[in-house]
Amino acid sequence: MKIVVDTYGAKISIETGVLQIDTGKEHTEISLLHVTSLHIQTSVRISSDALTACIQSGIPVYFENDLQVEAMLWSPHYGSIANIRKKQALFAFSKHKYLLIKRLLMRKNAMRIQFLQQTSIKEDIHAIAGEIVKINKLIEKAPFKDAYLRSLEGNSAKKYFEAFKLLLPPVWRFDKRTYQNSHDLVNNLLNYGYGILYKDITKALIVAGLDPDLGFFHASQYNKPGLSFDLIEPYRVWVEAQVLQTIRDKRFKQIPEKLTKEGRLNKATKHLFIEKMTGFMTQKKILWQKRIKTPQTHIQLDAHQVAKFFLNFSLNDLLKSIQIEKF
Repeated sequence: MKIVVDTYGAKISIETGVLQIDTGKEHTEISLLHVTSLHIQTSVRISSDALTACIQSGIPVYFENDLQVEAMLWSPHYGSIANIRKKQALFAFSKHKYLLIKRLLMRKNAMRIQFLQQTSIKEDIHAIAGEIVKINKLIEKAPFKDAYLRSLEGNSAKKYFEAFKLLLPPVWRFDKRTYQNSHDLVNNLLNYGYGILYKDITKALIVAGLDPDLGFFHASQYNKPGLSFDLIEPYRVWVEAQVLQTIRDKRFKQIPEKLTKEGRLNKATKHLFIEKMTGFMTQKKILWQKRIKTPQTHIQLDAHQVAKFFLNFSLNDLLKSIQIEKF
């Protein structure tokens, strides 16, 4: 269970393995056995005992400002981190990375194609899905060139969101996909959902002994977890499905103002969407990679598989495949 505390002045303490959350109006008790992560989104008072208990139980604590993670606390005890991260660093510059890049992009497109085909019977949506199938074939045969693969990725995303718009009620259809400073409902929901997913992936990578900042495909950005950006690709459709589910929910229709005056998600809209995302990620069991587990568990297992993938390469093999870029 993901615990989000967004009430100003709330108190968080611990008593015999049970988190005590007091907001002034409500008192909640939650066993650490049921907590997967603790997210603090406003000024609260939390005891050092509660923090220590979370860390010892493998529960990461996030201090957040909306979607921005200001700080994270987690256990320092992991497996063979040095060996994993040494190979991760070499992998990021080797030709072997393209095997994983293609796998991730093709998996993302395949999941999106399946989502479109299962969600609608409209001919124009299925036609766009067919165009994405063709792009996937190009990705499979593409040369090992970052720029070319990024262009194919961008083209497939553009086509996908053309189809995704048609799944929405006309009043909520956006003009174009925007990733920053969005002022329409759907782009805000998508960006917020991806932000939630980034944090889940970052946590899973840390637990698996990987460096979430050391990516191998997307352009490096200051203060952005590069590997989380790379590995999020196949899971994006989970967010997109929950955005659609939120808009179709009867409770959503009862919210008078979905956005603030500044064009941001208001509290009621945000809470409903978080409920949808949290329920899906932590409770719903889905078939993924021949396993039936919750999405959050799948992400953690996949992170361990990526670590094993890096470890399967010998240092000599990685060193021989390093690509030297000219500056």
